[in-house]
Amino acid sequence: MRDGEKSRYALRSARPEEVDEVFSLYEKRVRWMDEKGIRQWNDTDYLNAYPADYYREMRAKDCLYVLTDVATGKITGAAVLLSEDERWAECENEPALYVHNLVTDSSASGAARRRGGAGAGARQALYAAGLRGGQRVPERIL
Repeated sequence: MRDGEKSRYALRSARPEEVDEVFSLYEKRVRWMDEKGIRQWNDTDYLNAYPADYYREMRAKDCLYVLTDVATGKITGAAVLLSEDERWAECENEPALYVHNLVTDSSASGAARRRGGAGAGARQALYAAGLRGGQRVPERIL
């Protein structure tokens, strides 16, 4: 992004009525992995481990965030952002944010890394860290 340009994405807390749409991003990404021969979420029973009810619970705790295209309002990504993670218990006294369940719409323009800038997933994580951490993320990074 050039100096003075506005980002085409915005990150915000998910709304209750958006959880099913968010879950469909995960379903779509698993199908994409199958099509591309990538063995990751599609080999780990991911959709059953993290069903739609999990995302409803995360939304109720204000931990589910969506990345939207500013021009269209379309949800292009989602992530769960936690202030604690039991897998990092040794760091419990240090301020940290943990990004979980990061997904982008496989058909969204800019979902992958672009020349000279971060892709939508990286932007989403940076936005989330700034939003939950009360810090402004420099726009030139996004």
